[in-house]
Amino acid sequence: MPEAAGFARSGAGVASALVAETLIRENPGRAIKLIERANSGEPAIARNSGLIYARGEYLLPLDADDCLLPDTLVRLLAAAEPFAAERVVAYGFIQCFGAHRKLWKNTLFHPNALLRKNKLPNTSLLSRSLADAVGGYPERVPGYEDWAFWIGCANAGARFVQLPEPVYMYRASANEGMGKAAERMHEWVVANLFRRYPDLYEDEELAWAEDYLRRHPDPPDVRERHGPADRFPWAAAMLIAATPKLYAPDEIRWAASYLERNPRPIRRGLPMKKPPVQVAGNGRRAAATGPGVSAGGTRAE
Repeated sequence: MPEAAGFARSGAGVASALVAETLIRENPGRAIKLIERANSGEPAIARNSGLIYARGEYLLPLDADDCLLPDTLVRLLAAAEPFAAERVVAYGFIQCFGAHRKLWKNTLFHPNALLRKNKLPNTSLLSRSLADAVGGYPERVPGYEDWAFWIGCANAGARFVQLPEPVYMYRASANEGMGKAAERMHEWVVANLFRRYPDLYEDEELAWAEDYLRRHPDPPDVRERHGPADRFPWAAAMLIAATPKLYAPDEIRWAASYLERNPRPIRRGLPMKKPPVQVAGNGRRAAATGPGVSAGGTRAE
């Protein structure tokens, strides 16, 4: 077990509290703390509550219905320790269980890919100093608090270290997917994300976000549709290209056609402050990787 563990419960259910209480009772010599608060509907609030009480040099968040593998902490610490003098994030692949057993292989970190879509798992090991530097998990981006948090970490100069093997188990459900509620909220949350980091996004994306939030101060009941009549077509097309599964086939075709006919350079974004690193299972560095290029030589997503 780790030297210290915390349970910040906000809507996770009575079973989670019982697990925590049992661990506390059976491990009197361990620093395990249960923090209970009202369900806010935002995981960021529960996680930030845990950050307040955490005392370790490293942090690792874990949702109540997911599982760590027996040696997860040992392997992630081995990956992170060579960079202990830096603000570091160590992460790996995700093994699903439950409704299916897919293995989700995330890609080597690239900062500007992160600005459009998150592929980093929430259950990653990170330096406590990094969490403090970015002020914890952002609120008012429900469902995307991890994405907003990783953008803040990258902007703070974090070193991202990938362990290309499963490190934790994610509980997959039969009705898995973002669902209608998440689909409806997607653009509202993304607009708030753009507003949070105005120095990182393009002018048209920021103009789209301000226009959207002016018309929708709260999540709309029905998602807007996109096409040739959009006031901010490039921003809309980029949204669709980043997360096509949320959009209709005609919107996807329009976005692909628009971006092909209107290529535009990214003028802002996140600089590659520290090249990402991929390590072998024994903690050794597997390859020296350049910005945006994986160990295999292919472009990181």
